[in-house]
Amino acid sequence: MSFAGLLVLTSFQVAVAQKKEGAIRKEDPVRQQIVDHVMADFRETAQAHLLVQVDEMQKICKLSDSVAKRLKVAAKGAAGRYVKPFEAKVKNALRRQTFPKTVELRVRGKVIKLGPQKKVNKILELFTGTNKNFVDIGIEIRSYGIQLSVRTANSSSGHGFGGGGLNQLAKQPIWRKTFQRLVTNEQRKLLSETNQQRLKQLKQAAIAFRLAQLDGELRLNDKQKKQLVDLIGRGFKLIAANRDNAPWTLRNHIKKIDAKKLAKVLTKSQLKIWQSQSTR
Repeated sequence: MSFAGLLVLTSFQVAVAQKKEGAIRKEDPVRQQIVDHVMADFRETAQAHLLVQVDEMQKICKLSDSVAKRLKVAAKGAAGRYVKPFEAKVKNALRRQTFPKTVELRVRGKVIKLGPQKKVNKILELFTGTNKNFVDIGIEIRSYGIQLSVRTANSSSGHGFGGGGLNQLAKQPIWRKTFQRLVTNEQRKLLSETNQQRLKQLKQAAIAFRLAQLDGELRLNDKQKKQLVDLIGRGFKLIAANRDNAPWTLRNHIKKIDAKKLAKVLTKSQLKIWQSQSTR
């Protein structure tokens, strides 16, 4: 096929896609409004993740107001660019959902009424459940990807989109270049130390929480608890990329602890329970 022919075919495909998109908007304006509100909330959430970093930098690194302002502008631009590739995925996920023509959309506590609104008798609403035309939608940005949850009166579903977690948000060129240009090496060192301290606290909290779960059945004494904290803590490492999965990472680590070492801390009965518990 010639280049001209390929260009015509590509143009035709684009035209068909645009026509299809227009038809969807015309046929189901409520669905498109839901998509628009969800994407707006997605952008605001992504921006908030970077803005809290700017707030922390102001406290720890003593950033000047002008530097902080430029970083906040970069955060807004980075959030918009970060969200863009997910827009089609979110739209496809929401298009598979069935929505009523009149919807009470709930996004992070905000209530938005969409579609033709009818005056409802409050007493009738209480007994007939006519207020059940709600759609509760949330988007969560995790370290490993995006989680979209959709809940209505009749169903609930979850959609995960990998390859674009918090690390990718921080790697957006406009944010990364602005950060590198404005934040000094000394300030970056302070931030790194703060992040390491935060991971250390998360590690301690994860171990304490899991040990408390196991203790419910093991009936550990104080000496055993201290020994187990030391034993579990050896070799258990957390990095920023897996902090959302700290409990899962810890469980995998516990499974690998040598039974001979555990036998020096636990009684035979406790060890039996530990081995059954640690696989859950």
